[in-house]
Amino acid sequence: MTSSIMIAATDWNVPYIFKGATIIDDSYSWIGGQRLADLLKQKLLSFRIGKQQKSLFGDRVQFEKDCIHIQSTVDDFLSWTTSIDNNSLPIDHPLKQYSNKEYFAYADYMHLPELFENESHPLINMIKWADMGLKDRCGKESTLWIGSQGAHTPCHYDTYGINFVAQIVGK
Repeated sequence: MTSSIMIAATDWNVPYIFKGATIIDDSYSWIGGQRLADLLKQKLLSFRIGKQQKSLFGDRVQFEKDCIHIQSTVDDFLSWTTSIDNNSLPIDHPLKQYSNKEYFAYADYMHLPELFENESHPLINMIKWADMGLKDRCGKESTLWIGSQGAHTPCHYDTYGINFVAQIVGK
C-alpha cells in the first residue's frame, strides 16, 4: 500500500498490520525492552495491575477502574515480567506481591514530551512515522504504552483519529 493511499484511508474500520515497518531510528537492540529502560533511566511510571481472569468464554476484560495502581521503573517492570517466581525479586520490589502468572501490568497513554518534560529527549527524536506514510509526524505526537503478557484495555473508540500502534518488543 502506498503512503498516499494510507493517508487517504481514514475510513478504515478494521485493523491493518504492516509487518517490518520501521519507526525507531536507533542502532541499539530493542530485544527484551532493556533499551527502553536505559532511555527512561529510573523514571517512575504509573502502572495499572490487573488480575488475569479466565472464564468459559475466554479471558475476562478487567476495566481500568478495577485495577491497582503502583509506581515502578521500567527496569523493575522488566525484572518482574521475566522472573520465574516472585521469590527471586528483592523484598522492596514494587511488583513483588503480584505474581506475573496471575497478574498483568501496564503503563498507558504517556505522551512523550510530557513524560520527559522535554521535547528533545533522545527517544522522541528516534521515532519516525515516515514508513507509515506520516512524514510530518514524529515522537512529539507519540504516546508510550508498556504492558506485560495479558495486559489490555477494553475495546473502545478514540476520538482523535487514527491509531498507529508500533509493537517494539514481544509477540
